[in-house]
Amino acid sequence: MREIRPLTGLRGVLAAWVVLGHLWAPAVPQFPRLVELARPALGGSLVVDTFFVLSGFIITVVHGERMASFSWARARDFWRHRFARIYPVYALSLALFIAFVAVTQRLSDPPVPSAVIEPGSVIRNALFLHSLPDGMVINPPAWSLPGEVVAYALFPVLVLAVVRIPRAWIAFALAALLAIAGASLIAATYTDDFGYSLYELSWMRAGWAFPAGCLLARGWTLMGPRGRSPVWDVIAGLGAAGVVVALLAGDPSPTFYLPPAGLPFLCLVVVGCAGATGWVARALSGRLVVWGGRISYSIYLTHYVVVLTYVEVVRRQDLATASVAVRAVGLALTVTAVVALGAAFYHLVEEPARRAISRPRRAPAVSCHV
Repeated sequence: MREIRPLTGLRGVLAAWVVLGHLWAPAVPQFPRLVELARPALGGSLVVDTFFVLSGFIITVVHGERMASFSWARARDFWRHRFARIYPVYALSLALFIAFVAVTQRLSDPPVPSAVIEPGSVIRNALFLHSLPDGMVINPPAWSLPGEVVAYALFPVLVLAVVRIPRAWIAFALAALLAIAGASLIAATYTDDFGYSLYELSWMRAGWAFPAGCLLARGWTLMGPRGRSPVWDVIAGLGAAGVVVALLAGDPSPTFYLPPAGLPFLCLVVVGCAGATGWVARALSGRLVVWGGRISYSIYLTHYVVVLTYVEVVRRQDLATASVAVRAVGLALTVTAVVALGAAFYHLVEEPARRAISRPRRAPAVSCHV
């Protein structure tokens, strides 16, 4: 299938939002005026929900019709390609973070306690079991992957119901109801100290967002030629505006911010970008933005090591008292290192491993590099 470039570009924008959000807190002491950006910075938590919606959407577009009837052979083939897509980069990024924690234990006041890399924790993380009760995630951004893995495991069954929806409006209505239900449940449960590391919230977020993405894909596919027009640019813009309003209206805690009112609007952003042919499509289809989307998964899993290194350098070298030029260069070098490390993982690990594991059968072209 031909790549849906605006969705790939959207992934690049979302990955940048995550990185900048994680860099915001350590950068504030050096650039105090950044404190005014607390809502959009901490609101990067919404990115994960968007990734879940995107994942369900693209996987359904690519695999939906092919898996319309259940077959163990097709299910195994799907799971093999999903494993090839996510595990090699995950395993190597986990090893990188373990090495970082081990090396920094030699420092006084290490940034990460040694307890996170005890053998039991390493095994649980290697098996995607760190989001079960009492689990401890080693590489913080990887907290979301167990939910994604469970979604992949259930997809061959879930898709059987999705592809039997006969009308686009029914699929869209079901997606809307699911998004509102998910947002309502999270709003009823979420408090300022209920952070992303608690397993309950991660399952809630994957539980509504991935199936909603599948339903959106079914509705969009049933639209046929009407699924591609400038109208979808407007829909994407309205969704983005809704997310912005939700971010500005909420009250973030010092460390975490998930405005539930913004969650349903994420669905509009995703389906709108899929069908966009105007200004949204042009903005998200540029070569650099699309390349950022292709390496976004590798950036997502590797950037936190660079962020923690930056935090330690700032703290131990007292960069907060350095000149503005020195502080700006330090931040720019950190962003450059994030991109370089993510690109290296993508080109040297992610893509070669995916091609190797996907043989001898050829996988369908996965749009947006889900």
